[in-house]
Amino acid sequence: MATTQTRVSPDTRGEAGQEGRATGLWLDPRGRVVHLDGAWPPFVPFRPDAFPRPLEDVLHADLVPVVRALLQDALVTAGAVCRPATVEGDPHEVRLTARAVRPTESAAPLVHLLLEERDDVRDVGFGEPLHGDPAQHETVDALACGLERLQRFIAEESDRYDALQHLNEDLQRVTRHLMQILDEREVLNRDYHQILTGLHIAVLFLDADLRVRRCSPLAEALFCADAGAGKPLVGQSVADLRHALAYEDLPEDVRGVLADGLPRRREVAAKTGRWYQVLVHPGAAEDGTVTEVLVALLDITERKQIEAEYRSSEERWRRLVQMHPEPILLTVDGVIVFTNQAGARVFGGASEDDIIGRSVFDFIVPELHDVFRRRLRRLQRGRPTEPYEHQLIRLDGVRRDVIAASIPVTYQGRPAAQTVIRDITHRKQVERELREERNFITAVLDTIDALVVVLDRDGRIVRMNQACETFSGYAEAEVLGEDLVERFVPPVWQEQARRYLADLRDAGIRQHRIERPWQTRSGEVRLVAWSTTTLPDDSGRTRFIIGTGLDITEQRRLEQAVLHLTEEERRRFGRDLHDGLGSQLTGIALLTRSVIQDLLAGQEVHVEDLEEINRLVVQSAEMARALAQGLNPVQLEEEGLVAALQSLVEGIGKLADTEGVFESRVCRVPLDVNTATQLYWIVQEAVGNAMKHAGASRIRVCLWEEQAATPPRLHLRIEDDGIGFDLKQAEAAGMGLHTMRYRARLTGARLHIDSRPGQGTRITCSIEVPGPYGRLAPVPETTTEDDR
Repeated sequence: MATTQTRVSPDTRGEAGQEGRATGLWLDPRGRVVHLDGAWPPFVPFRPDAFPRPLEDVLHADLVPVVRALLQDALVTAGAVCRPATVEGDPHEVRLTARAVRPTESAAPLVHLLLEERDDVRDVGFGEPLHGDPAQHETVDALACGLERLQRFIAEESDRYDALQHLNEDLQRVTRHLMQILDEREVLNRDYHQILTGLHIAVLFLDADLRVRRCSPLAEALFCADAGAGKPLVGQSVADLRHALAYEDLPEDVRGVLADGLPRRREVAAKTGRWYQVLVHPGAAEDGTVTEVLVALLDITERKQIEAEYRSSEERWRRLVQMHPEPILLTVDGVIVFTNQAGARVFGGASEDDIIGRSVFDFIVPELHDVFRRRLRRLQRGRPTEPYEHQLIRLDGVRRDVIAASIPVTYQGRPAAQTVIRDITHRKQVERELREERNFITAVLDTIDALVVVLDRDGRIVRMNQACETFSGYAEAEVLGEDLVERFVPPVWQEQARRYLADLRDAGIRQHRIERPWQTRSGEVRLVAWSTTTLPDDSGRTRFIIGTGLDITEQRRLEQAVLHLTEEERRRFGRDLHDGLGSQLTGIALLTRSVIQDLLAGQEVHVEDLEEINRLVVQSAEMARALAQGLNPVQLEEEGLVAALQSLVEGIGKLADTEGVFESRVCRVPLDVNTATQLYWIVQEAVGNAMKHAGASRIRVCLWEEQAATPPRLHLRIEDDGIGFDLKQAEAAGMGLHTMRYRARLTGARLHIDSRPGQGTRITCSIEVPGPYGRLAPVPETTTEDDR
């Protein structure tokens, strides 16, 4: 058996022996001692303070291996087992008896170990059960009785053990919680120390006796620099710190905070020349009493410098704003706190004092109050507002048009808004006048029939009137900014048109007339007579090119038609003169020569020959008169138009199987020869068309005066009962209708043509009679006429 040095002294052993020769221990299955039968039994070197405890802490080291082996045997054996053992240095033998006991059915088994010191040396088998010897049976019976008492004791102590176990667990949780709190306080103290070290603020913690308990490094540097090196700040009285600051009332303020718990705030200067904001703040205990005071000193030297510079700049700003011609005002929460002289004038005040202190809403029209509330909220959030045009109401009630722009600023430490106002009443008036003038010009341009187009110096379209839109087939919005030549000039003429615009722009010609082709949206090419002019800028360079045009396509066609008709009339007149009057005169000449020859020969002149010559001369005169009437059908006399029309109508029946009717309610027409002649040609064209194309059996020509018109008007109407025609197709197929319209425009007359297939034709021409002639001379009342 391995032995170790005993931990039991002889004196101790003697004391233990006095209490008894046996020792009882209770072990759990893990070999831990959970109970002792005596207060300090033998074989126990040390007195344990708490249970359970390991065997090594209770028994002698020489006994521990034997007890462990005996414990395992007792747990697997139903009865008691025993083993002998010795302790090094002890002559006596130790008898170890173990028996497994289960206190309750559900509880884990316990092993009762009995250690007996014996004088006799009896050979007991290793692990042998107790049997045979009566003395041993008595010991077993006593052990059984003790076991019963022990079971009752263990049952009672088990509950207490469980309670103690729970209490132990609670104590462990509390201990862990306390350790966590201590760790957190340690972290907080460390963080607090780091914060104090890293703060750019001098901090002092004072106790109720006004002495420094803790301080930051900056406070140490501030208050110890003047006190001298080597003297710590902690422990000093606050009264000794006044020398570093111009703050004689610091002790009184600290006492006041301790008394009433209200913080104090001061701005003081240090002897170093720097400024500090001092905050004296109470530190409350758990019961609410003030037990310490925190003194924080924030270096505000830079802020003081900035404030001084700000005051200086504000003064310069005020002087500058006062000299500014535009109204400028500052508002705080919608109240005017500053304005310059221009602002006082625009608001109608005699001075700035009349305006300062008033709400901005006193000068804003009521319908815009909601708009300006939103603008104020935007400024309060630090966001500028866009310039806004509106009307303000002066103190005298007069409204002015202004434009205002605001930005967020700070005024005396408070959020404010700076607003610049510009009075645009005069500009608005000018804009209204320009707008009215532009509307007037637009109305004029859209009213006239002429084409008007405005180009920039590069030939791009800037403006075109309604007549130009109708003529070209394009709306103004479709062609704005486009090249005029590219859009409207046929390709073959584009190069020439570009050169013309370039010469017009570079030469700065003010007015010029030219005829150019124009291609419409439908692809039709029209001829336009343009009158162009340039509009220069302040430097004299051409800025705009303005063109005014007239569509002369029909005019050119009619002129060609008139030239053609004139040439045809000239050839007809030549034929009539050659074939008619020329032949007649040739016959007269031959007869006259024959009479002359007879007279020269002395022959008798026959009267029949002279009568024939006379007849031929009369016929020649008639033919000459007819030719003259064809050249100028209307005579200069006032009744010439009536007579000419009557002669024309009377000749209808001689030329064709058509009835001609002429009705006139006037006998004299006070028109000039040219006007009367054009009206005659219109009637002749209408009559000719009715005879040649309409197959009319009756043609009616009416001439009458409109009595109620002022000035009086002369109406001329030609009606037939022919086959009629479609007006659009007839205008596209021939030149007769165009010629009549052209002659009517030459005289200033209005021509109306009404015809439908199968319903005949009615042509009405109306013309004003010149004023100096007065009313037309009426014919006798017997003449009637259908005024339809």
